[in-house]
Amino acid sequence: MTHDPHPPARTLCTCHGIPDTAVARAISRTGTRSLAEVTHITTAGGGCGTCRPEIATLIREITGKEADWTPGDEPLPGGDWI
Repeated sequence: MTHDPHPPARTLCTCHGIPDTAVARAISRTGTRSLAEVTHITTAGGGCGTCRPEIATLIREITGKEADWTPGDEPLPGGDWI
């Protein structure tokens, strides 16, 4: 048995069934820091919104810069979304 250096994809956006690998690939290929653009490309973050902080984390990890949030994308205290 060989060791797979790439962990299996996990579902990042449960509303749309989008794996974290698809979101990471979209960020890497476009270089975008915009959460809205990632949602436009992948649909991740376009449902209930609970995965948006994880998308922002991927943006920061891949681009080295903070995610660009647009009005309506920010979490409210307690985890509710605008």
